[in-house]
Amino acid sequence: MRLVYVDDSGTEISGIACFSWIEVPEQVWSPVLGAWLDYRDDLWRHHGVGKTVEIHSTSFTNGRGRPSCNDQFNASKAARRRVFERGLEVLAAQSEVQVGSVYGRTTGRRGDYRDERMRVYQELILLLDERCNAGVSAPWW
Repeated sequence: MRLVYVDDSGTEISGIACFSWIEVPEQVWSPVLGAWLDYRDDLWRHHGVGKTVEIHSTSFTNGRGRPSCNDQFNASKAARRRVFERGLEVLAAQSEVQVGSVYGRTTGRRGDYRDERMRVYQELILLLDERCNAGVSAPWW
């Protein structure tokens, strides 16, 4: 069994519809979670980013919001970007963790954009279903 977390991104303005996932085999969940919790402890200790704060690119790479109780950290886009990159490094160090994305681009608005998001979401579901049916455990890229 594998645990899969899916998140969406993109906007109608950009025309990008994207769904990304992270996949962790059940048998390595505990050490992967431990590495992530160590990272979160470090964020609190060194940057004042609480454990309930979502590590999201909007707050960290784009510099929006105030993810920390440390105003000096919040004011530094470079520091926030480094924190986000460190999170990716923590995940990349876990050889069993798989990540992926599917995306589409459209110039359509409103209903046309929603249709593109639905099309991309359907691609995601078909791809994940295919991986599960094939018993995929090795990287697919």
